Amino acid sequence: MVDRYDKMKADATDWLNIIDEVAKYVAPQKSDVMSWVSPDLRSISGNLYDDTAVKANDVLAAGSMANMTPINEIWYSGVPPAGLADNEEAVQWYAKCSEIMRHEMARSNFYTESLGVLQDRGWAGTSAMYSELHNGSLWFKHFEAGHFLIDEDDRGVVDTVARCIKFTHRQAEKKFGRKALSSKVREALDDPSGKKWDDTHEYVHMVMPRPDAWRDEKKLDKENKPVADFYVDKDDKWLVSEGGFEEMPIFVTRWEKMRGERYGISPAMKCMPTIRETNFLSACLSAGIEKAVFPPTAVYDNMEESPDLSPNGLVVLDSNRPDLIPKSLYAGGQVQWGADLLASKQESIRATFFNDMFKVFTDSTKRMATFEAMQLADEKLVLFHPAQARYYGEFIDPLLRRVFALLLRAKRFPEPPAVVFQFAENNNVEPQMAYQSKISLAVQAVQTRSSFQVLNMLAAIAPYDATAVDQFDFVDMARKAARSFNLADSSIRTPEEAQTVADARMQAMQQQNALSMVSEAASAAKDARAAGLNLAVGGGGGQ
Repeated sequence: MVDRYDKMKADATDWLNIIDEVAKYVAPQKSDVMSWVSPDLRSISGNLYDDTAVKANDVLAAGSMANMTPINEIWYSGVPPAGLADNEEAVQWYAKCSEIMRHEMARSNFYTESLGVLQDRGWAGTSAMYSELHNGSLWFKHFEAGHFLIDEDDRGVVDTVARCIKFTHRQAEKKFGRKALSSKVREALDDPSGKKWDDTHEYVHMVMPRPDAWRDEKKLDKENKPVADFYVDKDDKWLVSEGGFEEMPIFVTRWEKMRGERYGISPAMKCMPTIRETNFLSACLSAGIEKAVFPPTAVYDNMEESPDLSPNGLVVLDSNRPDLIPKSLYAGGQVQWGADLLASKQESIRATFFNDMFKVFTDSTKRMATFEAMQLADEKLVLFHPAQARYYGEFIDPLLRRVFALLLRAKRFPEPPAVVFQFAENNNVEPQMAYQSKISLAVQAVQTRSSFQVLNMLAAIAPYDATAVDQFDFVDMARKAARSFNLADSSIRTPEEAQTVADARMQAMQQQNALSMVSEAASAAKDARAAGLNLAVGGGGGQ
């Protein structure tokens, strides 16, 4: 375990060095280098003068949370797996389970911890979260970037997470028990003076798939579960704890991932040259403004007193030498030009962090149902969608499956219907997740926009070939368009309700047609009688 940890740390050296540099400019609270000094062009490197990237990353994290996993909205629902999708009992049971999941997650610390995950994702590119059922409630813990290591399986899925934790001997005894500790730690705890109780040891914590050779599948204890959980005393290479899980309890998300790389690339990494330049420009402007307000002053060497350059200060001059007046050496500079350049660089950073996209979601004067918002969706959501898909796919999906499994084993769900029990004999009963967050709906709106383009095209084609209209399912297009505009499901009829309305309309039309036919027949009979009468009158007149 220790050797594997050391190798994982060596493999992560480049990423750790990169995020240490990025943290100085984007997450200074997580950087070891925080030197706040007066602007000095001779020592700009390593000092933070512009917080645009810090704020932009906060907006990205808060915007992602509010629009992908909002606490005050229903943003996901579990639906039955394919084999049960058409069974109404199963559909209702999974809907009830989803409701319970949302309730349990809302009363847990999921949303507070997930904000940290999203913040780290924006600057470090890689973030992780742990989940468990603690004292009967869901509990989550965010692992800070730079304090954990990962490894992947042959498909590129993270299956191993390791970290190095420091425990005092007293903390280790409380967590693992005295008997589990190494002899060196036990000796320190046995010291009656207590001087060594607060000495620290490093422990490697590794969660990984348990090899088949280490597992007896017939046993159900924690030492034989499919996912292993190890704590090892790093200094003494002593196994202090071995546990296990039914499924991976730690979920890792990467913003973007290059082929062959384990760790993610963040928006901050992509615009680091601009972030550094913005920091430099801000320092230069601060120094330039300071120089303009407090310019250097030239004085003559034979002035008896130093000039008082403070506001309302008095400068005593030699009345016999009025030409001996202190002179400002400030020649003026293009401060405004520098400010304009700085503003453009700052806007570029905000755009890289998708701040302009989230502004549309929060702007009360705009609605996602407008074509103006759809145009923005074309430009921004298409770029944001890969990051959203990766977040849902490699982080939220497995996390929700874990939550479902934890609550199912804890018997928090109602009794499954018989059809689910029968299906579970040979199949996995984990739900499939359907997402209804604002961003998910906005991405669908981009697709819906193409429907309107098709309708405009058909309006031009139909007069020439009416069969073109028959090629499309307009009911399906309308239902998807309504949902993409975030119309409440209660306002959309179910297919059965819609069919009932259609049947009623058809029946009304048939009745109307029947009445029209009767009316037309009566009118025709009346006309026929009138024609016969006219004919009879006309014939009599001819005789």
